[in-house]
Amino acid sequence: MKPVQLVFFPTGEEGWRVMPVAGAPARSPRCILVVPGADVLARNIEISGATPAQSRAAALATLAQDLAAPADQLVCGLGAGEAGRRIVFVASRARLDAWLGAAKVRGFMPDIILPDFALLPIPQAGEAHVAARGEDHVVRTGQTGFTCQPDLAEGLMGSLTPATIDLEPAAILVVQRGAIASAPDLLAGMARRASKALSRSLLWPAAAAAAALVIATAAPWISASRINAATTGLRKEGEAVARAALPNASRIVDARAQLREAAFPRERTGMALEYATGILEGLGRTSGVQLSRLEFSVDGVMHANLSAADLSQLQPLRDHISQLGLRGSETPGESRANSILVDFAVTAAP
Repeated sequence: MKPVQLVFFPTGEEGWRVMPVAGAPARSPRCILVVPGADVLARNIEISGATPAQSRAAALATLAQDLAAPADQLVCGLGAGEAGRRIVFVASRARLDAWLGAAKVRGFMPDIILPDFALLPIPQAGEAHVAARGEDHVVRTGQTGFTCQPDLAEGLMGSLTPATIDLEPAAILVVQRGAIASAPDLLAGMARRASKALSRSLLWPAAAAAAALVIATAAPWISASRINAATTGLRKEGEAVARAALPNASRIVDARAQLREAAFPRERTGMALEYATGILEGLGRTSGVQLSRLEFSVDGVMHANLSAADLSQLQPLRDHISQLGLRGSETPGESRANSILVDFAVTAAP
């Protein structure tokens, strides 16, 4: 028997959560990264292939009509099965890279990656297990599973009878019983690019941390109220980044300051982290403003692509950037139905 660590990636306003599980079978993974099931497609299909790589390719080809991106931008996890029929999980490679990068910055080194619905037990025939996670419903059916808004879950379950259960106790039992051993592992599907992704992240560790958090929590449809919860985590990631970048430092007092003192490249990463944090904190004070992209340019300017119904909605962001002693500037862009696009740039004050 061995201990297992369940690491729940943030979803909605829910932050990082770590759940220790004791008494798991010896073959169990040490650390499981649990990602939002709303971003993972699950299907039970016939698969052929002599090797795992061939089976993944065959699965993606079979599901091509259900997928919104080319196969080379996706990761496929394969589950155990009989007579060629297996459960598969499919997710965006870019999103998985962001999830994994954010987890590693926080010191988590997962052995496998699973969507939240994979931690629910398989229900009896004709039933579906349903658990609440934030504002979403996590659903496990006899064949696959999914996570979505409550008003969509009923339609997706069809004629299945829902049985409500608690996610965390159910997840503990599933792990203790070794049931996850047959679940499709998304991390295994990422193996071919792992070393390349790691080398890129070591070049700019703080910028990579900020980018991972932004990609994971600031998709184009996310509101500023949900960004607000991410700012505390971003600041904490700065210390983890500093420890990785400054292994000889006996104590991390001011992560950004110590990074700046180390070398000029790290000074740029400290600036990127400071500017990104300031923007996220400022957006957390706004209402109706959406963030679609953060980019740190070579000239030391952090650009935030924003959209708002009215430019007056940006005032709390302007005020916050000013209070931090930074300079913010705006370049209005294309006007769309009920929204104005804005390039909000942050630099050091003159």
